[in-house]
Amino acid sequence: MDTATGIKKPYILMIEDDDFLTRMYEMKFSALGIGLKVISDGKKAMNLLRDETVEPPSLILLDLMLPFASGFQILDKIKKTPGWEQVPVIVVSNLGQDADIQKALRLGAKEYFIKGNTALSEMIERILKYINPVTK
Repeated sequence: MDTATGIKKPYILMIEDDDFLTRMYEMKFSALGIGLKVISDGKKAMNLLRDETVEPPSLILLDLMLPFASGFQILDKIKKTPGWEQVPVIVVSNLGQDADIQKALRLGAKEYFIKGNTALSEMIERILKYINPVTK
């Protein structure tokens, strides 16, 4: 919350274990005035979802291959957690099989990006549409 304006600032929750990738996103979103909270493993993500004192983010970026829990398990939990079920989830993963993509979309992901196949600038542009739907 911006104390001067009383307006809640958007923040993104990124569940990702690749330090290089998270640093790139941190730089990009920081420059746009968007907060980024990073969780690096599935166990920590599941614990966060159980913590009723945590305010849901504006959007979640989710990797599917994580230590201690799969991204599919986390996505399923997000969509079943009161207060979190409406948060848009975008999967960013190295898994590129059609079955994985369809499963993520069926579980409630809004979009699915294959790492290395989509430019970071394009991903950021599409992510911003979920945070600020007026952005075209």
